[in-house]
Amino acid sequence: EFFALDTNGCQGHVRRSYPDMQENLFLYKAQLEKDLAASTADCKIVFAHHPLFTKSRDHGTLGRCLRSEQYNFGPGLSNTAVGYGLEDTLATGGVTAYFSGHEHLFQVHKSRGVAHFVCGSSGAAPVSFYGGEDPACPMDWYDKRHTAFGFVVVTVSGSAKMVTVRIVDSRGNVLKTEEL
Repeated sequence: EFFALDTNGCQGHVRRSYPDMQENLFLYKAQLEKDLAASTADCKIVFAHHPLFTKSRDHGTLGRCLRSEQYNFGPGLSNTAVGYGLEDTLATGGVTAYFSGHEHLFQVHKSRGVAHFVCGSSGAAPVSFYGGEDPACPMDWYDKRHTAFGFVVVTVSGSAKMVTVRIVDSRGNVLKTEEL
């Protein structure tokens, strides 16, 4: 079963321009929790714009905001703010995979039983981490060459018990395959 989540409320400039978006994200998350709990699907896939995990120095703050109930930001990560706790929602809701974009570099990370795919390399330049790479952020795999424009192919078996994800560059070369 597929689920969509509007994560725009995690961005500081969106919060400042549209203050209700911050609170709306809590409402969207609560609805996602209800929908996941009601689902009897073997495979649950969530799509959103922003990643929970990224090696990006600047966008990493958005990931921390989304995945934790409280997160650090700013110089030296010295400031603390209320986050959304979305990682708990995905893990307790039995989510198989979370697909996002926003970051212009393919990335794959597994956390708490959920496979996270960052698929923002469909053509936006440059292919890189926004604000540079954060070496402290865990990431199971990413396009270390920083050269691949491409797309992601997701295949769900007829029984929905097997999901195959292929990250493909613009020339058709498979860069990474994950079976969930």
